[in-house]
Amino acid sequence: MQASTAGKPRPGGRDTIGRMRKLITWILVTIGIAALVRKLRSRSKPAEVEPPPSPAADPADELRQKLASSREPEPESASAEDTPAQTLTAEFKPVEPATPEPAEETAIDERRAEVHEEGRAAIDEMRKATED
Repeated sequence: MQASTAGKPRPGGRDTIGRMRKLITWILVTIGIAALVRKLRSRSKPAEVEPPPSPAADPADELRQKLASSREPEPESASAEDTPAQTLTAEFKPVEPATPEPAEETAIDERRAEVHEEGRAAIDEMRKATED
């Protein structure tokens, strides 16, 4: 029977396994300490909160003001300085989209009946497949 050579130094006095274990242990401990320090630092720091923007700097309010000013009626007479684009913009009024006509009740009932028939046919096919 051969004796186990595990744990015994190599011939010549070189024990590389022990040195590697110590090196790996030091590396893992260092990484663990660094992670712990990082976690503790993030806990101790208060969350940085940006101050709320001032009401005058709110872009939504600026847009609302522009819309309100554009909705005000403009004088009928166009000055000589107005460009054709400004004149067209002043005359433009948005058009409401047409709402579709509601479907007839008979068409809805017919479609509902077709869907139910298709569903029943699918259920019957599945039952036949499981019985076979």
